[in-house]
Amino acid sequence: MSFLSLNKKCNKFALVTATLVTLSLTSIESAKSVTLTSAEKNLEMLASTALGSHAMLTQALGISKDKLTFSGDFNEVGWSLNMTGDYLDMSVNIDFTGTFNNINDIGTYSSIGTIGSSNWESSGSYNFSETVDSRTAMESDLEASIVTNSILSIFDFHQDVEYFPNNGTIDSLGFYTLTFFGEPILKFQNLDYQDTMVRPPAGSPLQCSLTMELSQLSFLTLNSNNNNCDPGTIEGYVVATTPESTSTLSLLFLGTLGAASTLKRQLKPSKSIKKGIEKPC
Repeated sequence: MSFLSLNKKCNKFALVTATLVTLSLTSIESAKSVTLTSAEKNLEMLASTALGSHAMLTQALGISKDKLTFSGDFNEVGWSLNMTGDYLDMSVNIDFTGTFNNINDIGTYSSIGTIGSSNWESSGSYNFSETVDSRTAMESDLEASIVTNSILSIFDFHQDVEYFPNNGTIDSLGFYTLTFFGEPILKFQNLDYQDTMVRPPAGSPLQCSLTMELSQLSFLTLNSNNNNCDPGTIEGYVVATTPESTSTLSLLFLGTLGAASTLKRQLKPSKSIKKGIEKPC
């Protein structure tokens, strides 16, 4: 065998080895990355809005063991949701509508409804981005207002979440920050936000499902009518994770929020609701 033939074989072996190494590294990198489809981002926004709205309802009225049910639909460019039930003996009926710009990765929503004899309105925005390790991150800002006997109460949250793969599911971890007209005033480093999206493969008898929890405040679960988290309809419920009001953390949380909402009523309102306050409720 000539040196030239041996050299060619060595080159071929080196090429194959390099290719295998490249494929292996690509597989590892793919396993680390998480890309949510546009439909899945809308599903996440739908569920996060339901969870955050329940948490803000808890701020306004106190902790209740009552379960609120919801149903809706989602696709690549938006979602809708209707939440109903009884909360502390008050009838709840709220309609939500969300839209999503999949070019800018930005979503917005608004809602209107009633809680007993009180009027509820809320709005919010979601911003998705890719992290340096190719994961998907989401930031959101939610605000709700409740008018009871001509008294306005305002509640808002900021949310930071990052998604990552975990044995066939898409999990996310993050935190909620209590905000005061959009400015952070308290962050619960240990009051974790987490959710798990189960995406069964096509043909599986299992359904696409999602669970979310804001520790010691709100828990949500929903199921879609299909298995690959493609556009479709959903049904689910949201309930307090600590129905007993003896939770020290929950008491601290609610006490802080109550003080904040009282201060808000004494301060100049934000632009988004200023016109509504200037008119008689």
